[in-house]
Amino acid sequence: MAFNIGGIEDLIKLSSHINRPGLEKFSFMKTISKIWKEEEGEHFPLQKSLFIVPDLFKIDYKNKEIHCHEIEDSSMLSKGKLFKYIDLWFYYDSVFWIVRLFVYDRYGLNKRELPLCSLFYAQIRLDLKNKK
Repeated sequence: MAFNIGGIEDLIKLSSHINRPGLEKFSFMKTISKIWKEEEGEHFPLQKSLFIVPDLFKIDYKNKEIHCHEIEDSSMLSKGKLFKYIDLWFYYDSVFWIVRLFVYDRYGLNKRELPLCSLFYAQIRLDLKNKK
């Protein structure tokens, strides 16, 4: 009897490494825009320029955390998408929410968290250095 898995996301949900309740796949931008509106009383101003679709995500309302999960199945996380996550961290940090980015290799193994705060300040240092 063959075991048929629909895709990498299904495999990841089955993986014990990140099989946690509350992981979602759809409506990320709608969900985080709703959080922004609740915190700031207005629509998220950069919804179009920061459009991101994580492979999976989880919202922890109690601890004010947004967990994004990226699976590097056939390619690495692009520099452009990483910069969008860094910008997302910056904006949500201003309303006291934490954005966390977890990256996995194929099949949901080797979980690691990318330090978005450190990457943000490293990006600023590089920008200042390049302006000289």
